[in-house]
Amino acid sequence: MIILLPMLGARLFVSLFVVLLGYPAEGTAAQEPGIPSGARSGLSNNDSLRLAAATGDLALARRLLTRGAQVNDRYPDSVATEPGMILVLPGPRTARPGEAPLHVALSYDQVAMTKFLLDQGAWATLPGPGGVLPLALVFDAVPPHERALTRLLLACDVGPDPAVGQTWTPYLSRLIYHNFRRERSPGSGFGPRAMRRPPPGELLPARTDSASVALLDLLLAAGADPAEEDVNGMRPLHHAVTCGEMGMARYLVTHGAAVDAPNGEGATALHLAVRRRDVPLVRLLLRQGASMTAANWAGYNALHLAAETGLPETIALLLRAGAAPDARTASETSLYTEPRGFYPKRTDWHSTPLHCAAREGRAEAAGLLLAAGADPNAQDEQGRTPLGWALALQREDHTAENDGEARRNRWPGVARNTTKLVAALLAKGADASLPDQTGSTPLHAALWWYADTVLVRQLLAHGASPNATDHAGNTPAAQALEPLTLPVLQLLLAHGARLQGCGASPMLNGRVDKEVARACLAAGVSLLDQDEAGRTPLHVLLEGSDSLRLEVLELYLTHGARLEVADSAGFTPLARAAGRGELAPVQRLLAHGAAPNGKPKQPPLVQAAATGSEGAVRALLQAGAQPGRCATGGMSPLLAAVSSAYPSFAIVRSLLDAGADPNQANREGYTPLHWLVQHQADFLRQLTRSDQAQAEANFLAVAHLLIARGGRLDLRNATGASAAEVLAASQLPAFKSLRAALGEPMREPVAPTDLPSRVFRHSVPSGW
Repeated sequence: MIILLPMLGARLFVSLFVVLLGYPAEGTAAQEPGIPSGARSGLSNNDSLRLAAATGDLALARRLLTRGAQVNDRYPDSVATEPGMILVLPGPRTARPGEAPLHVALSYDQVAMTKFLLDQGAWATLPGPGGVLPLALVFDAVPPHERALTRLLLACDVGPDPAVGQTWTPYLSRLIYHNFRRERSPGSGFGPRAMRRPPPGELLPARTDSASVALLDLLLAAGADPAEEDVNGMRPLHHAVTCGEMGMARYLVTHGAAVDAPNGEGATALHLAVRRRDVPLVRLLLRQGASMTAANWAGYNALHLAAETGLPETIALLLRAGAAPDARTASETSLYTEPRGFYPKRTDWHSTPLHCAAREGRAEAAGLLLAAGADPNAQDEQGRTPLGWALALQREDHTAENDGEARRNRWPGVARNTTKLVAALLAKGADASLPDQTGSTPLHAALWWYADTVLVRQLLAHGASPNATDHAGNTPAAQALEPLTLPVLQLLLAHGARLQGCGASPMLNGRVDKEVARACLAAGVSLLDQDEAGRTPLHVLLEGSDSLRLEVLELYLTHGARLEVADSAGFTPLARAAGRGELAPVQRLLAHGAAPNGKPKQPPLVQAAATGSEGAVRALLQAGAQPGRCATGGMSPLLAAVSSAYPSFAIVRSLLDAGADPNQANREGYTPLHWLVQHQADFLRQLTRSDQAQAEANFLAVAHLLIARGGRLDLRNATGASAAEVLAASQLPAFKSLRAALGEPMREPVAPTDLPSRVFRHSVPSGW
């Protein structure tokens, strides 16, 4: 069948199907039989020969060769193809660039045609599409003729040339991956078979294709070496095991393949079979004497991998075969002394199989290892026990669930059960108080992230101390990175938890709700405690996330929280609240008597002006905040207000109305006008045209306001530069407009409207 496809632009339309029966078209004169009408209407002899090779028409092929067809002609690429025409072969599929008649015959499993073309001088080593050699194409053919085609090509001495570095490896790997990991294309009786990739977590079924094994036998008989490696150090046995091919693997191990030979990552065939969770292959390799102590580049032996993947059948097989349940992975020091290139940062050095099972939450695997005598208190290079690793899983699981993703599990076929795993470890004698190298205990790990009440109860029941401190002096409750729940806090208190002081108070991490805060206060937790940075619980609360609630702040204020204590950076609670850019907490603190001027290092008004909170600025000014009081470095509220990308006209005007000096300079000599001009000169260039126009209008309004209130452009900073020089050097339209207006009396402008959508505004949390 010939299909001629006219090409209209980039679209292809099938316009004509001509059935090759050798008959002249109706209404035309009889022409030479056997020559395709497509060829008579413009199809070349070489393309006709490709069609004959696909259909196996030997008679037509002979006639075409007598008419000048070239047996080694390669199909041109799309650029060189005759305009408007492409060749479509049966299937249908288009002819591929570089495809000669021999390649077509092999692709369509045409044995007789292949022999004929080889007899006519076809090159058995002519590279085809993508540089693939004819012998490799055989492994994409349809049985039962693969062996016949292979024999024909091998008879032409198509083997690799060692003198130029060629090996049998490309043929062997293609045989395995293309002939064993695919299914026949549905609905098609000929043509290449499609590769089938399994969905994540699904294993390909094991196959024992005797015809395919026979192909391997032909290659080995022709000189292929089962010990040859590819560029990744993979040998045929590695490929066969990776694909789950029992027949191939059995043949190789009985024909000289080294069962313990490592690949480029140090993995043996047993490593690969275990990772694949292929029990029959694991059994086969063990019967062939595969080493259970061989380690890959990370020091993992087969049992480490089996514990990590978690398949009980694999673990049981290895343990029955004598695998050591407490074997260790490599240490970081020993591994990095080997010149193996770059290694990612790892946290599993010197681990036992039980560590590997615990890291992945494999409760059943851990049970098998413990029953075989694995030490539940073995510590890795970081001092972590399997119990510590198991408790760290809850953070990953909770994060995945909150993100709307599936639970993290690299082997979906094996369930993960942290609670059952922890119970199994504790039942076998795991020490609930054994610290790691940082001094953290399992209870620290359990409370560190999203503490689970059941796990905490299990640990406390097995002797975990709620008052154990790590090397930083933190108890488990003080180290929690997420809010403690009331049931967990009550459990800790019932077991004698001490919650007072730095390193013990949950309120010094800021992550408490109203009920937990009330329970802490009832238990004697002091609002006067300070952490290593000098922060009180009130400081920490106001620095916390947007999920904090106003009722917690009110609870602190009514229970004696100190309002005038500055932390080590000089921030009072009011300064921290002003830095949030929210009005409600500022109003509450002022209502409870907080001093509006704060401490000298960080005045609250500077923080409010910097965040662009107009309400907070007005509230502080009304409470008596001084508009000229500067923060460290001479940063005045007015200078902080104009430092924003989109300075607030309302804040600048409020500060000026309150008496702020428009020429007050910082330690470097920058006045508000100089600071504004210099920063806007850089910022405005980065905006799109529409945003730039709006931002320039805002800049002009603020600049005009400062000048109208007495701001000077000629004042020089510490380096001798002035705002006038920056203004003169810029060609931005707003700067030109400002220069043009300087010769006239400057009137106070009206507040600008319609600021760009990207103006920086602090969102107000729902709880405030």
